[in-house]
This record gives sequence, C-alpha cells and structure tokens, in this order.
Amino acid sequence: MESNLILDNPAWGALTTGNSKLAQGSGIVKFFDADVSPYAAFKNTDDDAMASNFAELHNLTSPGRVVLYLSLEDMSVPAN
Repeated sequence: MESNLILDNPAWGALTTGNSKLAQGSGIVKFFDADVSPYAAFKNTDDDAMASNFAELHNLTSPGRVVLYLSLEDMSVPAN
C-alpha cells in the first residue's frame, strides 16, 4: 500500500522527512546506518512489490547486516 499518511508507514516517514539526512537507500527502499538504527522501510508495501523491495534491500545492504522491518500485515519474506 503506497500511502500519503505518515503513520501508515512510520519508518518510511521518518526516513524521508525529519531523519532523511540519516537515510541510506534508494527511491523505493530506505534504511538507517547500522550504527544509528536497525530500521528499514519500503515506499510501496503492496504484496506485489515486496519481492522486489526485499531484493533491493538485499542489494543495498552489506552482507550479514541485520535490519528490522515492521508491518501490520502478514507477509512472505523471500528465502534469499
């Protein structure tokens, strides 16, 4: 769900507004530096976007990096 309501996707809101200077990532995936916070966020959280979101996150983060993604919706995380 791509939303304009900041509380529908609070980590994305934080990473693209007040904390945007701390954000790393791309136009669809944002995350904090590991020394700042484990949170990652996706711009579009529709089911059909999640596989590409996780692939992008995987490509942008270093091997072994642990990230925290929160969702109120059930989701499947790709094996890779």
